[in-house]
Amino acid sequence: MFKKIILALLAFSLSAGTLASCGDGAPAPSSAPSAGSGSEASSAAEPSGEPGPSETAEVSDYTVTFAYLVGAEGSNQDDIQALADELVCRELGFHVELMPASIGTFASTFSTMMAANEPIDVTPIGGNNFSEGMSMGWIANLNDYSEYLTGAFEQVGDYAKVGEIGGYLCGLPVNKELNSPYGLVCRKDLMDALGYTPDDFVLDENDPGSYYKLDELFDAVRAAYPDMTPLGSNGYLSSVPAAWVDAPGNSFGVLENFGQSDTFVNWFETEQYRAFALVEKNWYDKGYMSADVTTMTDTGEVLMKAGQVFSFITAYKPNTLAEKQSQTGYEVVLIPFATTGMKPSLSAGGLFYGCSTAAGDPVRAAQLLNFVYTNGEINDLINWGVEGVDWVETEDGLADFPEGVDASTAATHNDFGWAQPNQFAAHPWAGNPPDIWDQYRAYNDSLLPSHALGFAYDAEGCLNEIAACTAVYEEYAKQIGLGAVEDVDAALAAFNDKLCAAGLETILADKQAQFDAWKASEA
Repeated sequence: MFKKIILALLAFSLSAGTLASCGDGAPAPSSAPSAGSGSEASSAAEPSGEPGPSETAEVSDYTVTFAYLVGAEGSNQDDIQALADELVCRELGFHVELMPASIGTFASTFSTMMAANEPIDVTPIGGNNFSEGMSMGWIANLNDYSEYLTGAFEQVGDYAKVGEIGGYLCGLPVNKELNSPYGLVCRKDLMDALGYTPDDFVLDENDPGSYYKLDELFDAVRAAYPDMTPLGSNGYLSSVPAAWVDAPGNSFGVLENFGQSDTFVNWFETEQYRAFALVEKNWYDKGYMSADVTTMTDTGEVLMKAGQVFSFITAYKPNTLAEKQSQTGYEVVLIPFATTGMKPSLSAGGLFYGCSTAAGDPVRAAQLLNFVYTNGEINDLINWGVEGVDWVETEDGLADFPEGVDASTAATHNDFGWAQPNQFAAHPWAGNPPDIWDQYRAYNDSLLPSHALGFAYDAEGCLNEIAACTAVYEEYAKQIGLGAVEDVDAALAAFNDKLCAAGLETILADKQAQFDAWKASEA
């Protein structure tokens, strides 16, 4: 019954494989090596001696559910389930049931899942869901189980408590870049054929007019390849505010200029937001994007892999080029949209993993959470698939496709480590330097700290206003952000009038008061 509820609610495709008894050992898939054959690199971050399973249930019968995000579920998910269960049985003494979900599906159903009190043990949690989850009593306070999480705390280091509000630790941040500027990913072969390089398009967020330089590139693509869409997917300049401003907890109240302000403002009334909307309207009106872009669900990676688009907008980081080549099958280049990277408050819609209070055994849930942050083998498994089938280890310790396999034929290949607990414990993908995770750490250290770094907004006092503003946002933001409106200024006026009526000023005042009190306490 539980599985049927989750399928209906989240559209998760759960494994149909039978879970074997821990005492018997789960059989490995016929085409796969034993899960115990992982490399030294994949087991480099093992658990740090946390207590074993609690004694509240039969160890061999108990199952902990683990929901996690993927680009797409692979065709050999049953094999991945069997190997994961064998691994967890061997290391922790209980079963695991994997629950992969796309990020869009999970984001759109998370609130419903909490309201239904679904007993998912380990789950992704958006930073903007903290207050809602706390008020519902669904998100567990990880501080209550800290003795079982010492290894996970070590893995995330100084950022272990960025998901804490008033002593309530809602989740642990994923180990990834702390923030990413925006940029345009383009197919390199077509750029080369057209005689352009990224250096021909130097863009600056302080000069909105610079973005119009891309018209020349898009026109050239359309002229040379009339059947190809120059700009694909539904990513747009203002779709992730954290690329430009710090927005603790939600987008309704931001600190401008990469968090270098101390005054919260309505970003949707700023000149920067309007400038981005005008740029996108220019691109939409000129037909650089698909006419149905506002209703499209395919990502830029999916569309480029299918050969349908020349470019798409995305956040970037140290290994973006290798990651996007792995996801699309094409060598790509990047045109940066911003000159600055910010280290934000991190609760600004950031991604965390935590536990639910609906879990049957919170100790085992915490043990599994610790495991998925410290064990490289399970991170490899849910991201790259079955070792020896979907990927192999190279001589320099990277993951790569086996001979005869590529991104289009691999049964599982997510390259979604940024949305999974701890990619730093796993193998980097081929095309990256072996020290890429060290480069990530150096990159994080180089980011400009927001004035709100360490601040977490508690939205409990404004849940009604946030819900009302969210409904307005969903009505207007995508249409305006993609330029699919008749008149930008008229649409912005209507958008902001409705936000004001929905209670935006109340949220701004609440966020400012909490921020001011936090600053005073930090002084």
